[in-house]
Amino acid sequence: MQYGLTPISKLLVTENNPYNQAPAVLLYTDPAILAPWQQLHRHVLYGENAVQSTYGKDLWQCLNDNPDLSKCFNAGMASGNPVDLTVVRKYKGFKDIKTLVDVGGGIGKTLETIISSYPHIHGINYDLPHVIADAPTMPGIEHVGGSMFESVPSGDTIFIKRIMHDWNDENCLKILNNCQKALLEKGKVLISDLVLQPSGGPPQLIDMMMMVLTDGGMERTEEQWRKLLTTAGFSTINFIELLQQVWLIEAVK
Repeated sequence: MQYGLTPISKLLVTENNPYNQAPAVLLYTDPAILAPWQQLHRHVLYGENAVQSTYGKDLWQCLNDNPDLSKCFNAGMASGNPVDLTVVRKYKGFKDIKTLVDVGGGIGKTLETIISSYPHIHGINYDLPHVIADAPTMPGIEHVGGSMFESVPSGDTIFIKRIMHDWNDENCLKILNNCQKALLEKGKVLISDLVLQPSGGPPQLIDMMMMVLTDGGMERTEEQWRKLLTTAGFSTINFIELLQQVWLIEAVK
């Protein structure tokens, strides 16, 4: 039996298409990423992390130790995503931002999308040093290496896209507390992530992926997000729908 791309799916893998999903497909079908799924039963039966059971270390250490996998991961995370363009189109607060810090920003593609529409913004792309090492030079963007669990660069706005779902509430609070310290007066955090609806909706494979690939990561409902952000000391929390179940959460200091 042979498989091939349909005429429509070919549009998703063309080199110059901003929505090119080829890097994401290569990431999610990489043998190193697929292997932990064979250990899912150990998580269900014994509460063990599937990546830890497979490799003896967590996903982040695996990426740190394997440059090829790290490049595949970063490319997959940076692959064409309509969420970035939707954020730019729907969120009107970018016009008032002076310094935007993208925490866990990978190689800077999201910041690049935002700043191409708002060139007055000074962007700081913040991620682990081995990730920043692969980040290309981009106009208006400063790449900074470090750990969000230790500190966050200062700015009037901090952007966090699809990072919080990698962590349990305890670790998310550590990140948010560091954001609080880094924010200027009346600063805000913008979180682009899934918000699960209590009425249900389409099954979220990404929620299963968090269970397999991370240690305690999860998708959250609006109620869970509000509790997390209120605990972290944010007084005003707004939800802006971007795409189906994908929201921009604005939390003001």
